[in-house]
Amino acid sequence: MSRQINDNGMPLVNGLDVFVPIVTFGDEKLSFNDSFTAGTIPRTALPTRLSTYATEAVAGAGLPIFKNSNWFSYGTSGISYTSIGTSIPASDNNKIIISAVVSGETGSSHSGIFQELKDLIPDNEYQVTINLTNESAVGVIAVSRIYNVQLDTLVLTQSNVTEFSVSPTTSQIVMDFKAYSPSDILFIDYSSTINGNSVEISSIYVKEKNEYRVPVFVDSPLTGSSTVLARKYNSSIPLDEGETV
Repeated sequence: MSRQINDNGMPLVNGLDVFVPIVTFGDEKLSFNDSFTAGTIPRTALPTRLSTYATEAVAGAGLPIFKNSNWFSYGTSGISYTSIGTSIPASDNNKIIISAVVSGETGSSHSGIFQELKDLIPDNEYQVTINLTNESAVGVIAVSRIYNVQLDTLVLTQSNVTEFSVSPTTSQIVMDFKAYSPSDILFIDYSSTINGNSVEISSIYVKEKNEYRVPVFVDSPLTGSSTVLARKYNSSIPLDEGETV
């Protein structure tokens, strides 16, 4: 039978478990970590008129400033989407509340929160985790990033938008992304098909995601104390004489 492992411990055939992924997470990238108080979000929201409300809101906040910012809030004003009126995003101890206003003519309002991150490494992978309370109602949370694509002028661009359907049974939203710039802006939007519905966010985390691959070794019953690469069962690989699965 041909050899399956060379002298350096590398596999010579398919079906051998050589490495397993180990995921670790770095430091928190959000300002004030996940702490929410009554003063976390301003009592007024930035009004938006355009269908490109995400970049409009970020520009209205004067971002990017290339350092961690506080949380900002925004809401549509009734031009492109239904106005949020007095239902602006609000914060309280350990929660942020974002509500939707629905009109038969212009559909759902769009409102939410955003914050500039700092010291991101472009093309590195990060993970955002949004934890919800069971007080959240049916709706859609859309997560994206805003970044400046030019160094000498301000040209804001929105990344692909990832939408998550939420309900009272939704407890957590997790999304991985690759940073475009050192100061990507995390943008979280809420809308709904039901007037007055709201989402309650209990905490948010943004951490660098690292994946390491480590070799797999097991004690071999055939050789005693020596270690060998572990074999993942594969019927296409013939067993050695006398060997059992």
